[in-house]
Amino acid sequence: MIDIFGPIPEYLENLFHLTKLKIEINGLNVKYIKILKDNVKIEYGNKNIINFNDILSKTNNQNNLKILKNGMIQYSLDMENLKDKCEYISKIITKVS
Repeated sequence: MIDIFGPIPEYLENLFHLTKLKIEINGLNVKYIKILKDNVKIEYGNKNIINFNDILSKTNNQNNLKILKNGMIQYSLDMENLKDKCEYISKIITKVS
């Protein structure tokens, strides 16, 4: 994306990707998302309605999935840029919600 001042800085593009992710998952019972370098942690708001077996069956690569003791779900990500991570997270959350 380019405007009259030149290319948009990477940090601003990252903000756009994060905002798009928040809009896409709004209302899908997600309380918290933490995106790290090689994984993402997702906490659902109402853990009583989460069926972890359903999540396991709907995610293709179960080796990249961990269910943590606190009820959070952790996916290992082998992606470099934030755009790809956000798109993957959005697909996973909408698939299991």
